Amino acid sequence: MKLMSIIALLATFLAICIISSIQESKSVTDFVGPKVKGKVHEYRPRTIANITPDFLQRLIGKEYFQTAHSASVHIYLDPADRQQYHPKQSPELAIRCISNFANIHYLDLRFGGSNTPEPIDFSPLSRCRRIHQLELHRPNAEIVNDICKYVKLNCLALCGCELDNEMIEAITTNSHIDQIQFNFCAINAEQLQSLKGMKNLRWIHFFQCQPKENADGSFDFLIEPMKSSFTRIDEHDSQLKARANDWLKEELAGIIISGLN
Repeated sequence: MKLMSIIALLATFLAICIISSIQESKSVTDFVGPKVKGKVHEYRPRTIANITPDFLQRLIGKEYFQTAHSASVHIYLDPADRQQYHPKQSPELAIRCISNFANIHYLDLRFGGSNTPEPIDFSPLSRCRRIHQLELHRPNAEIVNDICKYVKLNCLALCGCELDNEMIEAITTNSHIDQIQFNFCAINAEQLQSLKGMKNLRWIHFFQCQPKENADGSFDFLIEPMKSSFTRIDEHDSQLKARANDWLKEELAGIIISGLN
């Protein structure tokens, strides 16, 4: 009787795994298809792959024994832009597909649009409980707010945007974030100081962010133009970044600051 119970439990476990695998496989097909045109950059073996013989995996289909680990997609917020660049795209379908990537570790969402975009429901992303790094390219305040409300993540990378107070408030209320990257971002001294209230924040990285010293000795950061690899290092620029680095370390004590050295 005990053996039968064990077999029944194993059968139930396998059935749940297979159903989940089929659902994710269908979502991957839709995600990389013409209505979304997303990219899955890396797969990892599912747990079930470790207990399933290789010949059986080949027989059933290897795709059912792997899970999406890293993915990216470009989402056009403005219907006019979508019609011009990607008329078949469905942002809602993209989010629904990603929500079935239960083991996604790295996610890159690239946004294009105007100041009057159509709203997108990001709540399905709450199912993605293993996101470690989320990159948001050119997000607006509403996107940052929704993402931080629904997604439990460790590292948030913001790219190509000017942060406003609404964005900062959304970020500081997400208690799971322990790393923030500002890539080609503009953020002022007061907004940076408000990050000290994040109890789990351990690291802030700046990339292509140009410090601007204020009269009181604090620093704002502007989006720094991309430099050629042949551009000579400016001594004044280096000294400015060094002072900004010192100011940040003093204001955000205990938080590692990188990218300004």
